[in-house]
Amino acid sequence: MEVKYYGFSLNTKNNKITLEDFFSHLTSIGEISDKSKSNERIFYIDDSSEYYKGLVVTVKNQKVFCKYKQKRSGLVIEVENLKKGSKIMDFNFFVVNKKNGMGLYQHYFQSCSSNLLGTYLKSFYFSYRKQLIDKGIEDAEKNKGKNLTKKEEKSIRMKYNDVLEYAMLVKAGNIDSVIESYKKAKSFEYEFAYLTQDISDATPLSKFMQRKKEKIFFKPMNSMRELGSAVKNFVDTSLFRRGRITLENADGKEETIKVTDIPDCFYSEDYDSLASKLDGLEAKTFYSHSYIDELIEICESDEYKHIFLADVKDE
Repeated sequence: MEVKYYGFSLNTKNNKITLEDFFSHLTSIGEISDKSKSNERIFYIDDSSEYYKGLVVTVKNQKVFCKYKQKRSGLVIEVENLKKGSKIMDFNFFVVNKKNGMGLYQHYFQSCSSNLLGTYLKSFYFSYRKQLIDKGIEDAEKNKGKNLTKKEEKSIRMKYNDVLEYAMLVKAGNIDSVIESYKKAKSFEYEFAYLTQDISDATPLSKFMQRKKEKIFFKPMNSMRELGSAVKNFVDTSLFRRGRITLENADGKEETIKVTDIPDCFYSEDYDSLASKLDGLEAKTFYSHSYIDELIEICESDEYKHIFLADVKDE
């Protein structure tokens, strides 16, 4: 089985609750567990270095596993019970550059997907935001000695009015198949690689312009395949530099995809090889394991540092 390493980006919309504050909060919790589904998912976060580091453990709800054995009569299925205290698990690691929010995520088939990681992080961020608002209102009422007015409550809510934005990085040449997998397309924001005379002529204040971004909002459509093909035709032109497209999945949730000139994945390796490296790893101190250094080395390699070490202003 192949393990692949994908890129993603994190940022906050208004920077009222910073990534630094958010990951500090997650780190202080120590272990975040979600038991709402059949398989328990546990998150470990660390913010003690130049990268935010994370480990996602998915504990499978099964007590037996099947294996096959070759006998003279042919292939035979054998069922084996797990030893007491043992469970089958999946693991996913990630690192995020603190300076620009660019991250690398390790994934293999049937483990926690990159999009699902984004859903969890946005949920944690929303919960943290609610905690800050509730604490702000509580403290203000204590100081005042009575309930706040609606205007005073609104002021506190506005102080923490922010959302976490998570986006997968997708190779421009694959954008058509990605779009086809979604239920609906919302918008597409893109930047031109260079300015032609036609673009300048169609732009107000063009004589003051250095770069140009445009954002279009899609009308309802029946064929996501047709849209995917049209977007791909555009991003394949030399005019396109990079962009982001907002889509809606089958559950009605919005997801953002960043489209840029990147590889299909940033690295790949065999599952057995990776698993052998992790033997004996303690989840609570995962951040000090040498494997995390390997993730950072991929980010800082000459081949990919223009992506993961990019100046945030260039975004």
